[in-house]
Amino acid sequence: MRALIISHQDPDVVGSLNVWLQASPNAVVVLPKIWSRFIPHMLIEEPISMRPIPDEGDTLRLPSGSELVLTPAHFLHSPGNMAVYDPATAILFTGDVGA
Repeated sequence: MRALIISHQDPDVVGSLNVWLQASPNAVVVLPKIWSRFIPHMLIEEPISMRPIPDEGDTLRLPSGSELVLTPAHFLHSPGNMAVYDPATAILFTGDVGA
């Protein structure tokens, strides 16, 4: 894996991050900027490669040339929460929105 997308900080989302990073040690962790200082404290090993996503959202270019749209969903579950939209398949990965 080249990237691990974390939609928010809750343990149900990042609880297994250490295992994912052991399996993919060169993966970039894509996460809301608000959590970029907090998440490293949950990890066994540091440093990690992170790509903080600004509050207004961003896009993530994939090696295939397609993009994922990282869409803000602030406070729909937690501060800095984001959803991931794949325009190629029209699939919205909402995470815990509405939980």
